[in-house]
Amino acid sequence: MNRSQKISAAAVQYGLSLLSGMAMFVALKVLQHIAPSSESFSRLSLILLSFTTFQIITDLGTQTEFLRSWHSTAPESRGLLVRILIHSRLLLGGIALATAVLYANASGFSEKMTASFVIYHLAFLPFSLITAADSLFLAQQQFGKAVIARAARIISLSGFIVAAAFIPEHAEFLGPLLSTLCFSAASAVVWIKVISPLLQADGTIRLFSSYWWTQSTAVSKSFLRGSSLASVITGIQVLYGIAAHSILVKTVGEDRLTPMNTAVALATPAILAFQTLVQIVFSSLPSWTSLNRREVAGRYAIFFLRSVLILIFMSSGLWAANAAGLVSWFFPMTTYAVLPLCQFLIIAQWTLNLCAPAINLCQYQKNYSGVFAILLISVTAALAVQIWWNRLLLEHAYLIGLTLSGAILSVGAITLSVRGQPTSQANS
Repeated sequence: MNRSQKISAAAVQYGLSLLSGMAMFVALKVLQHIAPSSESFSRLSLILLSFTTFQIITDLGTQTEFLRSWHSTAPESRGLLVRILIHSRLLLGGIALATAVLYANASGFSEKMTASFVIYHLAFLPFSLITAADSLFLAQQQFGKAVIARAARIISLSGFIVAAAFIPEHAEFLGPLLSTLCFSAASAVVWIKVISPLLQADGTIRLFSSYWWTQSTAVSKSFLRGSSLASVITGIQVLYGIAAHSILVKTVGEDRLTPMNTAVALATPAILAFQTLVQIVFSSLPSWTSLNRREVAGRYAIFFLRSVLILIFMSSGLWAANAAGLVSWFFPMTTYAVLPLCQFLIIAQWTLNLCAPAINLCQYQKNYSGVFAILLISVTAALAVQIWWNRLLLEHAYLIGLTLSGAILSVGAITLSVRGQPTSQANS
């Protein structure tokens, strides 16, 4: 691919990511208008918003490792690699489902809410096949085809909202059920059009035969070794987020999360803006490894200033929109508590995104032990602070924990990554 094609492909991929994020924003807006009560919105929005967190479990570094391995694997062995990817994704989908069950139990959900939550997260089993197909298309540089997961997500969101608009409150499980069925239908198409032809073309060994692990030891071990290190780092962050939110839900209650979930919806544009800046920095991170400490510190300073500008702009926009009456128009269930929560959440997301480039640079430097130590310190401190203030501050205790975690990670990872670079004298 030439440079213009690569830029176009990246624009399509990231554009779809932004579209998926905005689709959630629109879905939550529509849900506020059609939900029969604040309690119903609290439960349904809690289910919808959980997808993004649990979705991370279905990857855990496997895509990065698959794309890296694809180009270093002989063409005749790539069929093995695809099968191992599918096995890994299905296993991770099962882990995501099991984690969702544990989360529901730990959060003190009612029986009906637990059933709805589990039905919704059953989607991660078919979703695993869909993401495997997307990864394969990305490896083959067929970027236009690597959109199935995001398209399925948008369709499932639409199905969820349509069901919520027409079903009675006592049958809320039908929304999650229809969403899961949408993913199942998409996975069936993927199986028929992508995976099954691949299996037929590559041989007669079944997809779920243990042959692909026992007879391809070198490939499987390399894949596991490459993806496991990154997965531990991501896994610690995800498990912290799930545990912290479970404490919040257990304390506040599944029916009283409307202010918090409305604040999350309002913060979506700011969250997407921070993620956009981080993605821009990620694209240049490989070149940072050749810089000296002073130059890397300068790059972080520029990144920090740009993120501060986004923070100021988004915060100002939030309060200006409220003054103009747009917030209550978008989200009619907005109360006096929503705007302060949203502002606090934007600050928390700002700190959490500040650490992302530094953590990735530490991984490029292979400084995994340092990152693990900082992660454990940050999540332990954040959970301790949240638990200490939980009963008194409720949602604010949760946000204090997130902000503290992001701040410790940012300071620690940035310091660690800068020290991991050569000095200017050594570099010269």
